[in-house]
Amino acid sequence: MGQRKHLSVFTLENGIKVLSYRMPYLKSIYIKVGVRGGRVFEPKNKKGVAHFTEHLIGSGTVSFPTEQELVAHIESFAGSHALSTSFRFIEVDIHGPAPHLENLIRVLYEIVFKPIFSPLAFLSERKAILNELAQKEEKPQTKIKRFYDQSLVVPQSFLSLDALSTLHTTKRLKRKDLVSYWKKIAQPQNIHIVVGGNLDLKELRLRLQKTFGKEHNRSRILTMPKCDQSYFRNKPISIQHVPDYSQIYLDVNFPSVSMKHSLATRMIQRLLCSILADNRSSRLNTLLRIKNGVVYDIGTGGHVMDQFGYTGIYSRVAKNNLNKVIELILQELRDFITRGPTEQEWENAKHYATDRELLRYDNPWSLLDNLEGNFLFEKQILFPDDWNSIRAKLTFRDACKVVKKYWDVSKIQLCIQGNIKNTAQNRKKYQKLLNRYFLH
Repeated sequence: MGQRKHLSVFTLENGIKVLSYRMPYLKSIYIKVGVRGGRVFEPKNKKGVAHFTEHLIGSGTVSFPTEQELVAHIESFAGSHALSTSFRFIEVDIHGPAPHLENLIRVLYEIVFKPIFSPLAFLSERKAILNELAQKEEKPQTKIKRFYDQSLVVPQSFLSLDALSTLHTTKRLKRKDLVSYWKKIAQPQNIHIVVGGNLDLKELRLRLQKTFGKEHNRSRILTMPKCDQSYFRNKPISIQHVPDYSQIYLDVNFPSVSMKHSLATRMIQRLLCSILADNRSSRLNTLLRIKNGVVYDIGTGGHVMDQFGYTGIYSRVAKNNLNKVIELILQELRDFITRGPTEQEWENAKHYATDRELLRYDNPWSLLDNLEGNFLFEKQILFPDDWNSIRAKLTFRDACKVVKKYWDVSKIQLCIQGNIKNTAQNRKKYQKLLNRYFLH
């Protein structure tokens, strides 16, 4: 547990929460500021405002009025920075030599609390974003992802939001919309800071308090919209006809574990997914690729929120193999839920996950990212050794209970996209196939 002595969690006087992890073997420092205000918090009539705002706050600040001046300053001390928008957060991160801690913090503070939202930058970035969105719309994956989201959850749900705004929504946004949105979200109670590298904790706390710590809260904290398993759409078969695709995009989804369940339960689910489809030695990879050669890749995905969670099996399939692949997946999934994994599969999965966990120590940024996830979403902060200690206590009996209790295949969905027509005959055919293994 020697690593924990380098970890520090503290709160600035105004409520900003900070996680820092000292890595004395490095020569640099990485700092990320996360502002709770990602896509999920956008007003219904302002979709895309979070992404657009992210572009503008990095386009000029009080001390560095243009993006060129800001970048020139950062590069003057061999630094680099980036901004991004995710489901929950708008994030600004910076990386540079450890002796430049003051500069690193100053730049982040300016971007978060002193952006000028230049009218010229607004017009320029708007063109850039419209071009970005136009390129995105041309990508086949955009159409696939949009239909997938719409088939997965109930219509108009915040969970079905596109990754970026649509072209017509962005065109309607005005500069004042961005200013207003940032003013609402960029306040201490919505902010967390993560710092890693060769840092001096006392200096870090002092400099953060003198900058970020002097800001005040102006309105209520943003909270995640509530959702539960009722958001999972009751639509067993969804087909999108895309005639120019040579491959069929296949997804099999069902409700499963959410954040309301214990950490141990969520860890068990992750191990179950690795046994079923994620590892090269997994059941479905062995069955579909190694033995039958009917797919190139297969794996699992999903999402876990406070009261909502699902697991999905995904693959891409040649049209002539589609029916066979669906049947093999459904048959293996039914057998897996009915009988659970074998004891040998369970032990192998635990050993593999345990050894992979230790590799985080070889990648400081992967380790820091994992610590941040604990900091934001778990009740405790865990290092790889801590995760492995918990994993060692997970039993084969626990695994069998989780797969039977929480994998709700009574609501299983098939999402099929590609050169296959969305006809009543096809929907009936695949519904019949579902019913053969999982009665609705």
